[in-house]
Amino acid sequence: MEFESSEIVALPNATGMEKSVLSTMLQEPEDFIPQAIEEGVAPDWFYIPAHRVLWLVLLDLYKTDTPIELVTLNQILRDKGVLDNIGGSGHLSAIYTASPSAVNFTHHLEGVKDKFFRRKVLSWVQEVSTVANSEEDLTPLLAKPVEDLLEQTQKSSIITGKQAMKEWLVDFTHKLENGGGDDLIAPCGIPTLDRIRGGLDQPGLTYVGALPSMGKTAFMAQIAAFKLTQTDERVLIFSLEMTARQLMSRMLIHLCKFQDPAVIRGTVPPLKDDLYRIREKAKLLMSERLMIEETAGLSIDQIEARCKLETRKGGIGFVGVDYVQLVQAKGHDGVEQRMTAVTHGLQRIMKQHTCSVMGLSQLTMSDGQPILKYARSMEEDADLSIRLLGDEEEKKLTGIRVTKDRHGGQVGWNGNARFNKLTQTFCEEHYA
Repeated sequence: MEFESSEIVALPNATGMEKSVLSTMLQEPEDFIPQAIEEGVAPDWFYIPAHRVLWLVLLDLYKTDTPIELVTLNQILRDKGVLDNIGGSGHLSAIYTASPSAVNFTHHLEGVKDKFFRRKVLSWVQEVSTVANSEEDLTPLLAKPVEDLLEQTQKSSIITGKQAMKEWLVDFTHKLENGGGDDLIAPCGIPTLDRIRGGLDQPGLTYVGALPSMGKTAFMAQIAAFKLTQTDERVLIFSLEMTARQLMSRMLIHLCKFQDPAVIRGTVPPLKDDLYRIREKAKLLMSERLMIEETAGLSIDQIEARCKLETRKGGIGFVGVDYVQLVQAKGHDGVEQRMTAVTHGLQRIMKQHTCSVMGLSQLTMSDGQPILKYARSMEEDADLSIRLLGDEEEKKLTGIRVTKDRHGGQVGWNGNARFNKLTQTFCEEHYA
């Protein structure tokens, strides 16, 4: 005769570590309650309901500068009517003595955090399973960002002056041993920028503005090709206007340097040498380090989430967005507000992933001067802002102008440049 199991399976938990964490905070509240607050500890982190109650009381006492010691705490819990909720005075004493040393506080807190995260994941999976077995629309639930769960388990990014200074000294020593140089500025493959300021800020946010047909996409494509062929960095491009196929075509034209781009576009028969060159350059672009997202209408939240996912796969060196006015921002109806939200999102990507971020922007004419379309505040938030200057009537590039340079100090300089439309390449040209 078979019997069905009535055993109740507990969710992931670390009750021993929970007691240890609470014990340490009870014994040394001034040192360890602030650390718990900094880590973002919430009641749900604790699996045992009594531990949740105790944490809330400790948090309230700490915020009101009330001394925390066992006798007083016991009375406060009794006065609040919650002493029985945590098992009475005996259980409170047991929690107080659970950890003989504070040395394992951080390790045990990480264990509590891990189990909380696992419970949240199981809860979300169960919710998905329930909806999947019903007639309800599953799409909204699947769109729920898993990043929200990860954010709840992030470690504090605050470092002490001692730590920061030690990192700086290590970096400075490395520079001296390797002939100097500033690794915050990295070569980008645009000759004028590399010669005058050493390249792009890394990390840094760069805006490149141009009137239509002045080569702003080719500008970014040349940088991406350089990163792929001359460095080991991973490149992520959000091509909101062009398809991935069109972008790859521009990069291949640039690398092959054919004076007749029709060879790449397949409208004229290629010679044997042409085919050989195409195959060789195509190999350089057939890289897992290049990722192109061509979905139109992406929001800045979606772009940030994609960057986080790709970073966990191996880091990102360069992020390009073509072009920023096409990026959406939920909850921001006005164009100026939307573009400000987009810029702040790109800044977060730059800082969190320590990479170069480049946003391409359409320019518009105002009082005879080209300005970033729709958003004057974009340039204020950028580390580097570049204009591709040109003759609007002839659609011809006449140079590069840096209108803002937060780190390089080269504000206002004009760079000699020429955009060869046949080879989709930016090069330097010295004018008479």
